[in-house]
Amino acid sequence: MDTARETGVSYPSMSTIDTMTVSREAKEKLIAFFADHPAWVEAARPLPDGVCSRLRFAGDDQVWSLIRRGGRSVLEPGEPPNPDLDFVFSEGAIAYMTELDDATIGDFATRLYECCFLLDESRLVELRVIAGVGQLFRHGYWKIVLKGGWKVLKIARAHGIGTPGDLRRVFGLLRHKNSADVRAAIAALRKE
Repeated sequence: MDTARETGVSYPSMSTIDTMTVSREAKEKLIAFFADHPAWVEAARPLPDGVCSRLRFAGDDQVWSLIRRGGRSVLEPGEPPNPDLDFVFSEGAIAYMTELDDATIGDFATRLYECCFLLDESRLVELRVIAGVGQLFRHGYWKIVLKGGWKVLKIARAHGIGTPGDLRRVFGLLRHKNSADVRAAIAALRKE
């Protein structure tokens, strides 16, 4: 999809995030966030052991696994066995998502959404859904969305996602596409 031609808006591309780099300190901060931050610990509670995502840091080819093990989230080097989601985090996104010590699940979800789907190139997260919608449901991701509460609903509605069907459509759009393409699709949903 030619996002600029079809929506009249130019969106950051995967090549934009791959020109960035992430410091060792930022990587360590995200590892600690997924292990210990109360908002993430509570958000991830519905995910059963073995559920995993693939993660990379911008400008680095090293693949990491974010996996549920023993009721905890562990971010460790290596290719995950059967990932549901695929993320690429920029340093700005890591700083933005981890800077609030007292963040709620809604705060975390809102910031992740902003990093994935809004236009601020200083804090990009590229997201691609690998699993089907049914598997995401069975693995508990819908429960995370619901735990986000009114903050998640508010930002979703502001961006044209007002019904469960819209949310399902966005997850379907994210399947095997990056979030730059989906940003354009969300803009198109707003026009409907």
